[in-house]
Amino acid sequence: MSGEEKTLLVSLEREELQTLRVPTHSIRREGRGEYRMVYYFLFLVFTIFLPLNATTQIVLQLEKVNQVKTYKYIPGNSLIIMQKDFPDVWTRKQISEILVQENTIVFEDLIMPLDDIIGVRHENGTIKALSKKLNQFGIAWFAFAGFLHVTDRFDIGTDTFVVGGSAFAFGYGIKALFFRKTFTIGKNSRLRILDLNMYKSNFD
Repeated sequence: MSGEEKTLLVSLEREELQTLRVPTHSIRREGRGEYRMVYYFLFLVFTIFLPLNATTQIVLQLEKVNQVKTYKYIPGNSLIIMQKDFPDVWTRKQISEILVQENTIVFEDLIMPLDDIIGVRHENGTIKALSKKLNQFGIAWFAFAGFLHVTDRFDIGTDTFVVGGSAFAFGYGIKALFFRKTFTIGKNSRLRILDLNMYKSNFD
């Protein structure tokens, strides 16, 4: 093989390698394109779902006479009520829809005008959670103390029962005193349906 043929063969091999080689900048562009697609998808999800949450502006508001604090309920919340037709029975209902014009609450199994509700019991979720944590602490305390006592690493004494018993007592006490409040509609409190979409900010 002559020198010219060798040179021609080497040049052909180089051209084939260049055609088979994938440019790194094109891979980077494709990678950036995939990230952009992810960003666009997340942006689309937020733009779709955030307005849905923002449109939940119709609320049922519980107000007590001479008090600034109010309690608000939206569809999906549970409500403990006493009905006019059953003045001695408390029932827990889940709100499905709140109708402003009709002044009516649609529960999962009942449609009720607001005037038919004569009593409401409000439950404090924070107090309930704290009471539960204290009970769990009391159980864990006695279980741990019992384990150490069985393994001869701890002697159970009066202070052990004081700590665990105090946790149970405090949890029960705060739940009994602060967990649930009862409101008599028409006497010391009232229910109102508010359409917050009607109260636009002056800066809008």
